[in-house]
Amino acid sequence: MTFMPTTRVTVMRGTSADENDDVIDTMTPVAVDVPISIVQTTNYATGPETGRLVLVQYADGIVRPRTDVRKGDRLRDQGTGQVYVVDSVSSVKVFMQGDLRLKMRLFD
Repeated sequence: MTFMPTTRVTVMRGTSADENDDVIDTMTPVAVDVPISIVQTTNYATGPETGRLVLVQYADGIVRPRTDVRKGDRLRDQGTGQVYVVDSVSSVKVFMQGDLRLKMRLFD
């Protein structure tokens, strides 16, 4: 299976404290111009505050082995500007070392 990237992303990581000492995500880039294949899907989920159905956009991503992407990272699509939050990272092994599979959701 040949890796076919559909776009390139900037990988962002880190946290800091705001003026109220609340922890917030930073948009500090740790890698730029990372090739990735992204496929988006849409599902409905029950919102915890209201109990109503809300539209949630998910995405699956594939990156090359040894790409430094971790759970909690944010990925900014350099073509569309959309930001995804990485929910999980797993390896797709066929022979030897395989590509990394990312489960993501669209970040508002």
